[in-house]
Amino acid sequence: MNAKSGILCVILVFLLSISVAVSPSQALEQTEYSLQIKITVSCLIPYQTVFPINVDVELSNIGNATFNGTLKISGKTEDGGYFAPTEYPISNLTKNAVNHFSASFRADDVGTYWFTVEIEANQSLSTIKLYQNSILKDEGFRVKTTESIFIHSFTEFIMIIGIVITIVLAVIGFIVQRKRKK
Repeated sequence: MNAKSGILCVILVFLLSISVAVSPSQALEQTEYSLQIKITVSCLIPYQTVFPINVDVELSNIGNATFNGTLKISGKTEDGGYFAPTEYPISNLTKNAVNHFSASFRADDVGTYWFTVEIEANQSLSTIKLYQNSILKDEGFRVKTTESIFIHSFTEFIMIIGIVITIVLAVIGFIVQRKRKK
């Protein structure tokens, strides 16, 4: 064995002994967050351009670690329309604490709208477990879940209003005619 290979062997044995001596508890700890989410996507009257679509998010910390991070609500339509994300900071969401977030979006198109809620931790060495209705929806450093709503056309809305007005006028006409006969 020559001197170079002897030195290389000593270095390898030294590195191996250091890697075995470092226990997992001395390594960087990864924080795990357990979060519960409830998303409500609603529109007072789900017809195009009549009322905005409201996305309400309730985020609860069901774990033991205090959570700090960001929450983003974004949306898209089936026709390829896109809503820029609305971002909210989350500070000191402690065990059993609940935060509420909401965003409104215009309903200009007919069809299905999808809204994605994305949560990211401030701490890079962390894992988020995101539960929705007690079911694990996503797990990782950045988690997300999506909800949708269907928006009908404004023409349908006008047609329904016309039908309702016609029915009301018919009932009033019927009542007036009965009173005249008495």
